[in-house]
Amino acid sequence: MKNYLLLCVFVYGALSLAMDNEVIQKEYFLNVSFIVIPDDGVQESHVCSEKCIQYADNIVNASVLGVDVNSWFSGVKATYASSCEQRQHTGDTKKAITDLQKISSDIPEHCHAQSFFEKLQIKNIHVAYLFNTLINSRVLELKNVTGYTLDDVLNSEKTISGLSKQMNNFIYLSAQKQYEQEMFLDKSMTEIPFDEAEKEIHFTSLKSWRASEIDTISIVVNGNYVKGISLFFKSVFWDVINGSVIDEEKNNCRIEDFSNYPSCRKNSYVYTNNYLVVHGLGAQLPSASKTLTTFKQLRRSSLDESVLVPVVKLSKILLFQRPTFTSSLCKRALENSNSVKELESLRDCSVVRTLQGFTASNLAEKINSKIQHMKSSRYCGMNRYIC
Repeated sequence: MKNYLLLCVFVYGALSLAMDNEVIQKEYFLNVSFIVIPDDGVQESHVCSEKCIQYADNIVNASVLGVDVNSWFSGVKATYASSCEQRQHTGDTKKAITDLQKISSDIPEHCHAQSFFEKLQIKNIHVAYLFNTLINSRVLELKNVTGYTLDDVLNSEKTISGLSKQMNNFIYLSAQKQYEQEMFLDKSMTEIPFDEAEKEIHFTSLKSWRASEIDTISIVVNGNYVKGISLFFKSVFWDVINGSVIDEEKNNCRIEDFSNYPSCRKNSYVYTNNYLVVHGLGAQLPSASKTLTTFKQLRRSSLDESVLVPVVKLSKILLFQRPTFTSSLCKRALENSNSVKELESLRDCSVVRTLQGFTASNLAEKINSKIQHMKSSRYCGMNRYIC
């Protein structure tokens, strides 16, 4: 009888403790302050409790993976169940969306913030898998962008149905970051692999009647121009936005101390965070080697009167601009557009109209050039299905 009473007391105590823990977990989850990102995108400074992450982890394991979180080795069971799900539904975006919809609805919306999702995917392997599935799908969509899809891909109002606004933002921002890393957009200007001159839109030739006499080049870091000085101390200034010569007096371009700014001499290069100037085609710069090689070919072609090249009397000073997320996608859309209609759609995209300077003019020129090439009788005769 005593043993029976002791057993009853033990069971009652265990159940009470489990219920108390559940109540405590709920109280922590509902009352703790999270890092909340309001509509204006400004982060509020609050602390995200680890107990709340644990409670959300339990919700995912129970509602999505069907694991009893109060059972022995529940973590191991959840890991095994997640691995089975991953093998069965690898790359299945519809299944990933369905599971994230459950998670989005079960977790209070005031907890939905980038910091919370970052910690949750570290805590829960299945959440990380679901997010990565949608992020990789989004990156693939960005890489396959065309003139037809450019505006839609960058539409800020486009969301995945059933997911909170914050969860959508987390997926899209993570995909943008991954795309930028894969395209090396986050690298130094000397590490970004610029394309061949005929395909690259992020560079221009700095032309001037004194360009061939330039000995030293300097980029004004806090200004918006490049300065060149000849051996005879004559100077010329170029605008970094358009790559055109500007009036030094009118634009207040005088530099009192030339040594304070990054400079280089012939057959070398100088760069800042957003600009790179290659002074001389003999400069050894692996990231711009494709551009320099094809640019040399264009210069040689321009000397042959029988070859019509739009860039004649090209200088040996090249200005490169850092590709942005938007300009990189515009260039990729140009490469992926393989019909006249696609290219005409690209030319009319609202995103394209947001570009400025020589990047915008280069893109417009290359779109028109590709359209004219596709409309040529020889090209259309060989490729009737795309003309």
